[in-house]
Amino acid sequence: MTPAFLFAALLWPAYCRELAVLQKSGVDAASAQQRAADRVTLHQAERIALPRRFSLPMQEIWLLQPRFTQRVRKRVFRLLAHPRFRAAFDFLELRVHGNPEIAADVEFWREAQSDPTHAAELLEAERAQEAGTEQGASPRRRRRRRRSGSRAEAAGAPE
Repeated sequence: MTPAFLFAALLWPAYCRELAVLQKSGVDAASAQQRAADRVTLHQAERIALPRRFSLPMQEIWLLQPRFTQRVRKRVFRLLAHPRFRAAFDFLELRVHGNPEIAADVEFWREAQSDPTHAAELLEAERAQEAGTEQGASPRRRRRRRRSGSRAEAAGAPE
């Protein structure tokens, strides 16, 4: 356990309170998360010595927490490759004791670490199943843009 992880665990309630205040005032999620982390860090720096070598990893651990709910193939592999992934995952496992609703996330990411390709296959199957129930099993086609009149004539397209 590193000091950054310990600080992240101890200051998590203060971060959550600050985040709730910012979100209630209408700040978008990404900005609110960063500002809450900065505010908690600055506030603690007034009371204790909190070197950057501990505060920056602590903030990264906090900022990675919402990304565990995003289960898209590309994002899964990107998060698995993050240098602070393991610390953030361990923190997620710690959080499950206070919030049992995130147990499914913990289980998914535990499996994703042991076999990333199997996790990606599960994501694809889940996505296909959702698409099948929403649209009757036919894939959604993208609409093509129509060219404007002057561009169509310049390109030699028939009218």
